[in-house]
Amino acid sequence: MASKTMKTTLQVCLAVVFSIAWLHTAQAAERLSVQADRSTIAENETLTLTVKYQNGRSKSAPDFSRLKDNFDILGNNQSSQYINTNGQVTSVVQWTLTLAPKQAGKILIPPLSLGQAQSQPINISVHKAKALPKGSQVVFLETHVSTDQAYVQEEFIVVLKLFFRENIVDFDAEPFTIKGASFEELPRAQYQKNIGHATYNVLEMRFAVTANASGTLDAPSFLWNLRSSSAPANRFGMSSGRTTLHRLRTDPFTITVKPRPDSYPASKPWLPAKMLTLSEKWSEQAPQFTVGEPVTRTITLTARGLTGEQLPPIADAINSDDFKFYPDQPKITSDTDDQGKLGARSESMAVIPTRAGTLTLPAVEISWWDTQSDSLQVATLPAKTITVKAATAKPEQSLSAVLPTTEIPTMAQTADNTQPQVIYQTSAGYWPWLCAALIILNIVQALVWILWFKKRPHAEQQAANNIPSQPSLTPAITAANNNDAKGCHHALNQWLYRHTQTAGTYNAQPCNVQQYFAKTNADSALLSELKQLDGALFKPANSPWVGKALANALTQYSQKAATNTKEQPLAALYPA
Repeated sequence: MASKTMKTTLQVCLAVVFSIAWLHTAQAAERLSVQADRSTIAENETLTLTVKYQNGRSKSAPDFSRLKDNFDILGNNQSSQYINTNGQVTSVVQWTLTLAPKQAGKILIPPLSLGQAQSQPINISVHKAKALPKGSQVVFLETHVSTDQAYVQEEFIVVLKLFFRENIVDFDAEPFTIKGASFEELPRAQYQKNIGHATYNVLEMRFAVTANASGTLDAPSFLWNLRSSSAPANRFGMSSGRTTLHRLRTDPFTITVKPRPDSYPASKPWLPAKMLTLSEKWSEQAPQFTVGEPVTRTITLTARGLTGEQLPPIADAINSDDFKFYPDQPKITSDTDDQGKLGARSESMAVIPTRAGTLTLPAVEISWWDTQSDSLQVATLPAKTITVKAATAKPEQSLSAVLPTTEIPTMAQTADNTQPQVIYQTSAGYWPWLCAALIILNIVQALVWILWFKKRPHAEQQAANNIPSQPSLTPAITAANNNDAKGCHHALNQWLYRHTQTAGTYNAQPCNVQQYFAKTNADSALLSELKQLDGALFKPANSPWVGKALANALTQYSQKAATNTKEQPLAALYPA
C-alpha cells in the first residue's frame, strides 16, 4: 500500500515538472523580431521593416503608432503561415511595413511589444539625398515665390512646379496651407520643357497668398508622394508594369510681412494692389442735364491683387451741394487668372442737379498703395463742368375752366335806350372748397403710400439682396462630361471659392476641393473620382481622361445639397 502511494506521488511530481517545463518552453518560444532591410538610407528613399511574431497567442498587432514620430508608414501588409520543422509546428504572423523617413539624422526604431514578447531597438542612419542634375532625374519639384517681403493683405504668388518624364500613376500631396495667411489656388498650367537632352512634362500649381497680420510668415515644407511608370499608357490612360515611388518635398520659405505704411492716409481703406483703375459710363453718350431730372452714371473700380469684396464703396467719395446722388445696389465680382486675383466693384447712381447754371461735378478719388512701385497712388475721375438747364414749367389748367357758369340777367340801360344787354357772371359756388378738399386728401394718401412703400418694399428688397445666391456646380459637371480635366479642376476651384465666400468661412478654414468635400461627408465615389482628376492633371496632354463618373457624382451631390436647402426654408420677412 505504501509502495503504491509512493508511486502515485512520484507520478504527480513528474507531471508537475513536465508541465512547468512545457510552459517554460512555450513561453520561451513566443518571440517578436524586427528586421530592417538596410541600416543606412537617403532622405528620399524608403525602408522595408519586417516584423515577425512566432508561437504567439495574441490575435492583435503590435502598436506601430510609435513609428510615426520619425517615419511615414506608406504600406502595411500582413501574412500568416505555419512551419513544420522535424515534426515541430511553428506559427508565424508577419507584418511588412514600408517606411519613409521624415528627416535626416540618426533615427531609432523603438522596441515593439506584443503579448509577452518584445523586440530589440534598431538604429537607422538617414543622410541627405544627393542633388542629381535635373536632366538625369525622372521627377523633381521646384518652389518659386514672387517676393520675400510683402505688406499685410498684399497678394504674393507661390508656384510649385512638378517636372516628370514618366507617367504619373498615383499622386498624394499634403494640402498647401500656411498658418496666418489666406490663399486661393489659381488656374493650373501644363506644358513641356527641354532640360539638356531630356523633355519633361511640367505641371504648375499656383497659389495667391495674402498675410493676415504683419510680422513673419513661415511656410513649411510639403510632402508629395508620387508613383511613376515608364510603361506607356493604354487607351484608358492607365499605365501597367512596375512603378517607382518618389518622395518629393517643396522648399520651405519665409516672408517678411510689413505693416501699413505711415504715409498712407489714416482715414482711407487700405488697398495694396498691383493695379487699380477707375472708369465711368453715362446712360447717354452726351447727357443733357436739367434741374430735377435724373441722369444715370456708372462708375467701375477695378483692382489686380484684391477681391471685389475688398474694394470700398464709390458713392461715399462723392459730395456736392449742387447735385443729389442716389446709388443703386453695387455689382461686385471676384475672379482669378494665372497672375492672381482680379476684383471689380461697379456702382450705378442717379445724378440729379438741384439748380440751373454752369456747375462742377466733383472729382472721384480713391487712394491705394502701388505694390509694384511701393508708393501711394490716387485713382481719379477728374471733375467735370456741365451746363444745367432750368426745369421746364408744365401748363396747368385754370380753375375757372372747370367751374360752373351761372347766367345772371342784368338789365343795363344803354345810352340810346336800345335793347338791354344780358351780362353773364361766373359764380364759384361750393366747387373750390370741394376741389381743395380732394387735393388735400390726395396729398395725404400719397404721403401715406410713400411712407409704406419706403418701409416695406425697401426692407423686403434689402432682405432679398442679403440672401446670398448659391454657386452652381454646372460648369464643373459640363467640363467633366466633355472630358476636360483642366477645365473641370478650374471650375471646381472657382465653385469652392464662391461657395466659401458666400458662407463666410473661406479665410477661417482654408482647404482645397478634396478636403471640402470630405468635410461635408461626400460619398466615397465622389472623393475617389476627385483623386482620379488630380492624377489626370499630371499625365501628358494627349492622355485621355473620362469624366462621366465624376460628372454623375457631382450631379448627385448637387441634387442632395439642393434637397437639404429646400428642407430648411428661410424665415418670413414679416412674421405674423
